[in-house]
Parts: sequence; structure tokens; C-alpha cells
Amino acid sequence: MVLHVLERAARIGPPVILATTSDSQDDELAAMVAAAGYRVFRGSQEDVLDRFVQALSPDARYVVRVTADCPLFDPAVGRALLATVLEGGIDYATNTLPPSFPDGLDCWVLTTDLLRLAWREATLASDREHVLPWIWRNPERFRVWNLTHAPDLSAERWTVDDDRDLAFVRAVYELIAPLPVGERHSMYAVLGALARNPELREINAGTLRDEGYARSVSADRELPRRSDG
Repeated sequence: MVLHVLERAARIGPPVILATTSDSQDDELAAMVAAAGYRVFRGSQEDVLDRFVQALSPDARYVVRVTADCPLFDPAVGRALLATVLEGGIDYATNTLPPSFPDGLDCWVLTTDLLRLAWREATLASDREHVLPWIWRNPERFRVWNLTHAPDLSAERWTVDDDRDLAFVRAVYELIAPLPVGERHSMYAVLGALARNPELREINAGTLRDEGYARSVSADRELPRRSDG
């Protein structure tokens, strides 16, 4: 599944880095991804924000975040967000404030200066684990842009958090696998498959969006700020 995500992320444009943990349980994952030709950085298991900052190349000016539980991610979404940030005048572009794309197509593009600022100032455990909440809770401090889709497709669930989600994605992949690569990577290929097979949505119906983040917030604790020193 991770290799599917990396294949799609690579079509956005910038170099791709898998930012995984230094825990031994991820040894096999790191080895598999490296063998496939992708760069791998290993860091903190709980402080994912720190992991992202440490994974940055020294000369990087922008970072595109795609999460590894989204094997149906559409690279066109990432390209649209990146193009907006590269045009200038925007610190942070996303399609989640509010969401109007299917859950599983979430993407974030931001300047590395902004990411490092969040790294220095974010103190809640949920902010460190989920990387970007500190930024979107302080919109008045930054230039933020949100990509929207009409009609609103945010009720669609294409991410993988449990066995039902995985069964759904496998069923969809079986239908879109014969398509050419570029077409297969498009969200419209998935929508077409679901239009012809609407019963597939019942496989993982009922799970709320961002349940993991909600659990993290309920268990929040304060952590010390980071120092450049």
C-alpha cells in the first residue's frame, strides 16, 4: 500500500522521502521502500512534526505532505496545491479547510519556514503527532489557501484506517488496475468505478473523518517548545 502512495506522490514533481519511525517494527518497511528506489528518513514515532523537519533537505523551500494511508491519492491535487504556493504570496495551501475532496485525497503544501516555525512553537502532543494542526488553528498569522471541489465529495471515504477500509480499497483497485497509469491515478477513475458499483461504499460506511486526530486531542498534554539551539 505504501508503494502505491509513493508512486502517486512521485507524480507531483518534487523528490519523495518516506518519513517513517526509527522503531524496529518499521525496519522491513524502510528496507522495502529503499529497495524500490525511494529515500527514507527515520525519526521519532510520536513527534511526527519533528520527524518531518529533520527529514527536510537543507536547501528545501517547500514541502508537500501526503499521508501513507491514502493509496487512492490523486497526484493532480498535489500539483494544484504546489503550483499555488510556487506562484508566491501563499504560506500554506491545502484541500482540508474545509474538506470537499474524498477522505483519502488530503494534501498539504507549505513553506519550510512555516514548518520550522510550527516545530519551534507547537507544544500540544496532538500538534506534534499530526504535524499541521498548530498552523491551521492560527490562520490569522499566515497566508492560507484552500482548494475546493464542486460538488462536495467529503462524504466519500477512501483512506485506510482499519480492515474495512483496506477491503474497500482492494475492491476499488481491482476495478481500476487495468487502466493506464495516468488514468488509474485520477480520482475520477475511482468515482467512475463507484458509480458502476455503488454497493462498494457499504464496505467501510459509518467511520467518521479524522477519528484519529479527535482521539489525540482528547488525550492532549503540553510539551516543551523546541529550540533551534
